[in-house]
Amino acid sequence: MEQQTKNYSASYLYNKGNFEKSIVKFIMSADIVDKNDKSFEDIRYDVKRRQVTSSLMKVLNSDNIILLKAKTNEQALSRSFKVFAASDIRSGDRRTKVFIDCTAVITDKDGAYNIADKNMDIFISYLLNAMVTLIYWVQPQKLLNNTAIIENGSQAFSDLTSHVVDYMRIGSVDKIRERTKYLAALYFQCGIMCKEMTDSIYQRARKISGFSNREADVVNYLMGDEEKIFKDVNTFVESLGRVLKIEDKLNLDNFIERWAWLFGSGTEYGTEIFTAFSSLLTNAYVGAYINNQKTIEKVCGRTLVDYTNAIFKIGSELA
Repeated sequence: MEQQTKNYSASYLYNKGNFEKSIVKFIMSADIVDKNDKSFEDIRYDVKRRQVTSSLMKVLNSDNIILLKAKTNEQALSRSFKVFAASDIRSGDRRTKVFIDCTAVITDKDGAYNIADKNMDIFISYLLNAMVTLIYWVQPQKLLNNTAIIENGSQAFSDLTSHVVDYMRIGSVDKIRERTKYLAALYFQCGIMCKEMTDSIYQRARKISGFSNREADVVNYLMGDEEKIFKDVNTFVESLGRVLKIEDKLNLDNFIERWAWLFGSGTEYGTEIFTAFSSLLTNAYVGAYINNQKTIEKVCGRTLVDYTNAIFKIGSELA
């Protein structure tokens, strides 16, 4: 069976705003960074010198990666969309490519491209995210069927979600943290990685939460129809409130607000889209302070490193 992917248009949060128009406008109006320009060789050299994995040079040189710069900083995209996949409507070939908003990262002075040393780690972070995004749309099974990605991703998402609930200090039922991690692990695999519900998915969630079969059965009964609750982040948060018996205190707005406050503005789509969640982790690993990396490191611990190393391994197999 072909592995299912999930784009932003299928995201509940994306459809609450009017982002499509701004993204299309950005693609059509922003300046294209000419990677064949002589002055770009200095950037290429710095990436090769600073890159966290050798695969990033392949990504940088790929024709499927388009670097764009808004004409003014005010026209740049929000933090959520610094790296995104879209149909190449500008060139007319309509193929899906990965676009990177390099506004304020790559400068163009007197016809020469440059990246300030302080911005190089940001650019490295974007390239790593672009690599994952490209693989996700070209060969998704390499990511979504990889055991290390599934296990470490599920663990990290469960830990992050539990941290949000802990921080909100709501709920009084027994084993709040375990219930949160169990449900979050199920949602990550089905709602974010788009997997069909199987015994192995339940088993992984039980392992992450530390639940016995009986304890898991109780939560399964309380959470409701699995097809509905894993549809999107809104139905997940509703189910979480039901399982924790805090429907009156937990809703999508305060969950996402707390998520963004704890982990950084622009990380909200990590609750729905795999590539956005992956960038939350890999950005923290690279250390460019794009997000609240200290909090993410503290919450995820070794899982952050193991996840990113699994990404590096997959990237090393790029043709």
